[in-house]
Amino acid sequence: MEIGLFPLGIVLLPTEQVPLHIFEPRYREMVGHCLETGSPFGVVLIRDGREVGPLAGHIAEVGTTAAIR
Repeated sequence: MEIGLFPLGIVLLPTEQVPLHIFEPRYREMVGHCLETGSPFGVVLIRDGREVGPLAGHIAEVGTTAAIR
């Protein structure tokens, strides 16, 4: 199963709730898909750099699945 990934500068722990402000078109599209299909998405830690631009090699290899509530 493939899921969309949302890179953040935080680690999302199980049962944790995090309010997000989704403003980038690509992530708004991902959220829309998740809402329409009820599917989860993944949150991965950005280990180095910022939340914009190329992230290859800069995100953690392990993440957490999340659901929109």
